[in-house]
Amino acid sequence: MSKKKSRAKKPLTQLEIAEAALLGDVALGMQVLGWLVSIGAAIQWLSVIPFALLVIRHRSRVVVFSVASVSLVGFLLGGATLGLQIYLAGAIGHAVGKTYLKRKHWSYAVLLSVLEGAVPVALVADLLLLIFTKARKLSLEQIQILWSGAGKIIVDFSNAMMNFTGGNNQTGSGFFYSIFKWFWELGNWLIHSGNWVVKNWWYVFPLATIFSITLLSLVINWFTRVVVRQVIREVGMPASEEGTSPESIELQINEPLVAPVPLELANITHRYPNNSFDSIREINLSIEPGTLTSIIGSNGSGKSTLGKIVAGMPPSHGGVHRMGSPGVGRRGGTSMVFQRPESQVLGNRVEDDLVWGLSKKERINVQVDQTLEKVGLQGYRGRETSALSGGELQRLALAAALVRDPKLVISDESTALLDQKGREAVMSVLKDISSRGSSVVHITHLRNEVIGSNQVIALEKGEIIAVEANLEEKWVSTNGPSNLFANISIPDNPSPMD
Repeated sequence: MSKKKSRAKKPLTQLEIAEAALLGDVALGMQVLGWLVSIGAAIQWLSVIPFALLVIRHRSRVVVFSVASVSLVGFLLGGATLGLQIYLAGAIGHAVGKTYLKRKHWSYAVLLSVLEGAVPVALVADLLLLIFTKARKLSLEQIQILWSGAGKIIVDFSNAMMNFTGGNNQTGSGFFYSIFKWFWELGNWLIHSGNWVVKNWWYVFPLATIFSITLLSLVINWFTRVVVRQVIREVGMPASEEGTSPESIELQINEPLVAPVPLELANITHRYPNNSFDSIREINLSIEPGTLTSIIGSNGSGKSTLGKIVAGMPPSHGGVHRMGSPGVGRRGGTSMVFQRPESQVLGNRVEDDLVWGLSKKERINVQVDQTLEKVGLQGYRGRETSALSGGELQRLALAAALVRDPKLVISDESTALLDQKGREAVMSVLKDISSRGSSVVHITHLRNEVIGSNQVIALEKGEIIAVEANLEEKWVSTNGPSNLFANISIPDNPSPMD
């Protein structure tokens, strides 16, 4: 059995479930919004795009899961009409996505849209009208009134204009008379057709539904493929639990070696697009395995930019030298912890968050209790993450990073919003990580947090103004023997921001 076939039978991963829920919600929002605005139909059919993206980026069962769940929610919110509209959008999105992946002709998408969308929707709608007699009677009366009313207006208008041109609906001649005679016949056809549709609704409705959806899918297919092509070009394909995209399993063979450290930055300069100044300039830095490097500076000094380049962002100029790729999020690669831990904590329980994003095979090897003990969260395994304090959430984020056995951990202002006790706990964990053989880069603006670092880099206006090794506590004061902090404005131990 091929890898692709075995993968198709696996349960949905957390990534697939999360993206299915997110894009499904976007589609549902478009459908509901379409009921509230004047150009509602156009907005509603844009909901095809999220489903098409799901098909392209994931397995077919992901879009089935998304369409089924969102259609059910739509049914609960807006009844059968909204539920069927969402299902139809999902079916057309599936057709467009499959056509894109298989590089088929547009007619393939139209055919799939009819078979998967139009035919089932037409049959279900017909069945609902057959079961609910009152709803059927109301719908047929509306059709008869609409068609008969429109036909009568056209007939009366045509009679008036034919009389004006000197004839009637039986006699007359001339160019204008012929035009109004044709409109008179159209009006009578609408009146009689309305009656005919009411009598033969059971097969007219399905045929009309299939015909209209076929025409609609032609336009939607063209527009959606243009949008989807641009979106995929921007966001790319996701990595599956094996580390590859669904359509590119063979890329595993050419996957680069993951080795974030040792690292050397040589004359690094970086300027963001549309900026008139360099964020960092001529930075030279070495990071060895098993060391704690602190980068300190005031706001806007370039600390976070330097951290991103250490994590793998290409600089504008200069050289980044390491044995392999940084492997962000990969086992043995680079893990990052940010200022707001709630943006990284995804599980409802501590244990769930710790293994979030890991494959079944990887979860088996995770030592949950031992990992939590490393960060001082013994006994927290079954706790709700919503009940944790800021410091506990930050330590949980560190624990989630540790389960991937990173060789480089980057802490970008991870203590900035914590109180003194929380900062001390997190710094203790970071120092313990470096003592176990992994490299840690801690970005901060607090003097007290650089104590005990193997090297401290002071930045000001994008440039390194001082470098110290093995900084001791007595050197932290601006009056101490080191001039590390003499020219930058940074606090000793401020209160947390919230």
